[in-house]
Amino acid sequence: MRDKNRPPDLFIPDGIAEVGSEYSLYLREFASDPDGDNLEFRLLSGPGEVVEGRYSFIPTRKDIGKNEVLLEVMDEKGMKTENRFTVMVETSEKVTIISYALRSVDSDLVRIVAGQHEILSQERQSVVKTDWIFNFNEIHFFAVNESGDTLIGTAVFDDVDSQLNRKIYSPAGDYMGNIILVTE
Repeated sequence: MRDKNRPPDLFIPDGIAEVGSEYSLYLREFASDPDGDNLEFRLLSGPGEVVEGRYSFIPTRKDIGKNEVLLEVMDEKGMKTENRFTVMVETSEKVTIISYALRSVDSDLVRIVAGQHEILSQERQSVVKTDWIFNFNEIHFFAVNESGDTLIGTAVFDDVDSQLNRKIYSPAGDYMGNIILVTE
């Protein structure tokens, strides 16, 4: 009777990662092979990479929220097993000051919206104090009028860097102003 090769086992629990900090797993700690075969790992989908049996992921602001990862483990005889897990990316960074200047506004009020955060300003140029968790990657500026709000422009913060100053662009791609964020 021939020995039958059995598939490897792989189980990875869901995890939590912080923006800008490496999330790393040594995959051999989560895998086994009932036949004692050597194992190889591959990332099938999701963020991060697998190098020499180690999964690593350094999340940016655009990764905030739920991230599904699908990994495959294969034994030396070709038997495979897949495992799906979730990495929830969070941030504790807070935006404490928004400093902005718009080229022109056809309104006495400017509504500033970032994710679930919102504030009204009465200036075309202003420094606004906030206490917002930095869990967004875009800030939208709207002119508030009796006939409704009109999007002035958007600033995009989709990466982690020390320079939190951006240009504000209209939906048509026109330069509309600048914004600087101060965080802690």
